[in-house]
Amino acid sequence: MFRIRVNGTWPWDTENDDDWIEPASYLVVALTESGKYNESVHEVIRWLREKVNSEKNQSLSVTTIAILAWALATEDPTSQSVTRALSWIIDSQEGEGSWNSVEETGFVTFFLHRIAGSVPISSLRPSVDIEVSPHSILAVKGVSSVVNVTFALSGGFMLDPKVQIGSSQLLAASLVRSYVNETKMSLNDIRRLCPGESLKISVKITAISDQEASLSLPVILSGADFFGNPVSWSSGISIRVTKKGFPEIKVTILPEKGEVEEGEYIPLYLQIENIGTAPAFSLNYSLSFYPEIVEIKSGSLNLSIDKLNPGDKLISAFVLKGLEPRDESELLSIEAEVEYVGGKTEGKAGVLVKRISFWEKYSNDILGAVLGAVLGFVFTVPASKYFKPFKKLLNIIRQFLTKR
Repeated sequence: MFRIRVNGTWPWDTENDDDWIEPASYLVVALTESGKYNESVHEVIRWLREKVNSEKNQSLSVTTIAILAWALATEDPTSQSVTRALSWIIDSQEGEGSWNSVEETGFVTFFLHRIAGSVPISSLRPSVDIEVSPHSILAVKGVSSVVNVTFALSGGFMLDPKVQIGSSQLLAASLVRSYVNETKMSLNDIRRLCPGESLKISVKITAISDQEASLSLPVILSGADFFGNPVSWSSGISIRVTKKGFPEIKVTILPEKGEVEEGEYIPLYLQIENIGTAPAFSLNYSLSFYPEIVEIKSGSLNLSIDKLNPGDKLISAFVLKGLEPRDESELLSIEAEVEYVGGKTEGKAGVLVKRISFWEKYSNDILGAVLGAVLGFVFTVPASKYFKPFKKLLNIIRQFLTKR
């Protein structure tokens, strides 16, 4: 087979003709299967890979694409080029599972069987990641909400994907739209999902009852893997059904005063009030400070409660200690974020943190050291003799340090 090379060059290197795709693929398979893979075969595979990545070659016969996929799989069965070729093959399959004629179906089936033998089973098995946004909603009778569910295929192939949305006596749920990646498509028109593709659906949910309840509405993606085996994945939409009305959360941050000196302690209060007409469920808050010029001496920066009824308040107390700011004074930003089923709100406040003088910070330590050193000398002689000079010395030290 190597004799078809002319002066060390394959025919397709000079002609670059698509008619050489099928012969080149057979050549790769024959040489590789017989244990004669070498650099020359690698060059052929490189040429074939360029061909399979060309959009115009989607018009090739399914048999040619199948042998091409087998040739590429002999070197790297998990490559994107193999994935692309297999995707074309699946797209070309007839509704009853055949490819054009009986003869062509036989060839394609054989080639796929050989490809499957070289491709790790794990790379053909679908792997799906599910994201629900928002992950929870508050449902009020007669008011609709839309939830987006994304099924991202991170590996393998999925054939004939179908989506099933659960039901409840308290809710009406219906599919609004569906997309593959960013292209809007009907679910009935989606025949397969390939690695890297995402199926995104939008579900409209409306409460048809005002009965208080918490429930999870299942969303199921089902289909078949590359070998026709059934596969499925599911997730849930968390829903709180409540009576007519909505929660409304007001956040107030109350520092005891607007300024704090370095080393000083001040109380801080966080007040969360439901001024709405319905409970706020699964409420949690997080409190943050920026820049880091205070130390939290007491109080929890994160807290969760099951429910905050209309008119109720949640008050959390904190004790802050001022730290050294970068300048003479620096504004501390305090932010609170409150999340609950169906909503989120924030609150902000500020406190000015002021630097204290060197003397104010270390006066006790310095005077103690000076007193210890001086008195150790004074008490060895009559104290009255050195009292006035000692007092004058301390005043000079205090004035000097205060200026600094």
